[in-house]
Amino acid sequence: MVRLHLIGHLKDGHRGRRGHTFADDDELKHSVREELQHFSEEFYAHAIQTLTQKWKNCVDSTEEFVDK
Repeated sequence: MVRLHLIGHLKDGHRGRRGHTFADDDELKHSVREELQHFSEEFYAHAIQTLTQKWKNCVDSTEEFVDK
């Protein structure tokens, strides 16, 4: 399964908030948007390149499963 690095980084940004719950979906969305703005263009470019390469590996593979 292909997974962008983004999810792990978002989780890292919210670690330490264990006791904190969001009042509603809008508060959660706002928090995630703020986190996304802190990532650099290079971070996103690298994530997209990685995803593209993994997709190509899957398409080109004759195997039933592809290693990460």
